[in-house]
Amino acid sequence: MTESLCGNCSVCCKIPSIPEINKPSNTWCHHYAKRVGCSIYQDRPQVCRDFKCYWLQGVLAGYSKNRTGPRPDKSKVFVLEFERDGRVVIQLIAYSPLHPRALEAPGYKNWIKSALDAGSVVETIKILGTGQWQKAVLDKRPG
Repeated sequence: MTESLCGNCSVCCKIPSIPEINKPSNTWCHHYAKRVGCSIYQDRPQVCRDFKCYWLQGVLAGYSKNRTGPRPDKSKVFVLEFERDGRVVIQLIAYSPLHPRALEAPGYKNWIKSALDAGSVVETIKILGTGQWQKAVLDKRPG
């Protein structure tokens, strides 16, 4: 494997579903190897090449890539953005049952407010120790 820009973070290999390679959400990709990362990094699918998490993009306001802040493997929060019904939806997934208050970390509250002020729908998801999850949908627009 060639060193990726992500360091040793591999959360994107587990949390999101990737229909193009039949990978369900919250399960490790079959190409992921512990302490190695993607075993086919040089030849990984285009969907994986194109994906850039919010940490890698430097999107989370108030954070820097030079800090441990929002890097998914350190913060225990994974952020996805997609479009649904013509609206931007941002999902913040607190994926570690051992860190149920991860979304309460400094910076996230203000960042969520900014995303809502910009007209986005924000969904917070906590993965619980039971294998179940808890979801809250935040939307400033009526209806």
